[in-house]
Amino acid sequence: MLEEYLQCDPIFFKQEIRKTATRQYREFLTYQEKTIRLVFAMHPLPSEQYERQSVQREVTHILDHFRKWNMRDVHLLLEERKGIHSLSRRDSLHQTYLAEVITAESLNADALQEYASSRTLAHLHRLARPLKQMYGRRYDSKLDSHDEEIKVSHEKLQNNVCEEFSRDFLGYLAKRPRETATEVWHQVRETIGYEGPGVFFFWTVAPYVHHCQRQAGISQEESIDKIFSWIKKSSANYFFHSQHLISSENAILAPDQRMPSHFQAHLVARYLLTDSQFSA
Repeated sequence: MLEEYLQCDPIFFKQEIRKTATRQYREFLTYQEKTIRLVFAMHPLPSEQYERQSVQREVTHILDHFRKWNMRDVHLLLEERKGIHSLSRRDSLHQTYLAEVITAESLNADALQEYASSRTLAHLHRLARPLKQMYGRRYDSKLDSHDEEIKVSHEKLQNNVCEEFSRDFLGYLAKRPRETATEVWHQVRETIGYEGPGVFFFWTVAPYVHHCQRQAGISQEESIDKIFSWIKKSSANYFFHSQHLISSENAILAPDQRMPSHFQAHLVARYLLTDSQFSA
């Protein structure tokens, strides 16, 4: 994974600070290379308390240094180009994305209409199609007059982690019984369907929790099931109070998975996987 982050595409930093931000980001990764490689090589789902604490210490060490590095000269996370993020409940872009996934994956459309409603679908679409979110019907040339290069950068974009999570999450929802939809929605709506810092924190780290579990050999469905159970028993308050790991202004992922916001989310996901509330 470290090699991937070192190959970040400078185009996804703001133009006026691009060279400095790219250099600073790569310098940090190289400076912390030994510890980063150690964390990425660790089994992401340790069972023993000592092992969990070991992972937490190493991740906290990297995050602390990352925060300090982020505040030097260039605010890396704030210099990412994240575009305009619309979470309109009736946005036709979201519905089009849902229809495409239903067709491609042969999903139960009726079940999905019960579960993938409101802002849940908007968040899943935002993760899967970040450039569509940035430059869909709400693209404003006055705000992004120098961003024409990003509009044609689809071939350069790497977004596999978030896109896979979005597709797998929808696939999981499509298999759930319709008769329990109302009950389940009341259990999870504060975390996945509303607004607020805790909600954005969840959607920021959930793709990487899924990614780490898949790397550990957990099946696609079991991974999403664990995440869904985690949502129900944790509530939005848990994710809100976990925000010390990612500050509110940085809780939106950049379009490309090699950027600093994704690196941070990946580390936080590994930390959360050692939390007793998730593993219990």
